[in-house]
Amino acid sequence: ITPFRGGTDGSKISFMGIPTPNLFTGGENFHGQYEFITVESMAKAVQTIIAIIRLNAN
Repeated sequence: ITPFRGGTDGSKISFMGIPTPNLFTGGENFHGQYEFITVESMAKAVQTIIAIIRLNAN
């Protein structure tokens, strides 16, 4: 995992007092005409979410 600086749409929701997880799913050209994500990146995001659920289920 490599941290990086950047914005998130969730920051506005968090600012309103609603807990908002920020799980990066990968992708390119965010909010642009050619925004996209690969199937491999989405699969990795699913694996990450499942791991988080398992950690919290125990």
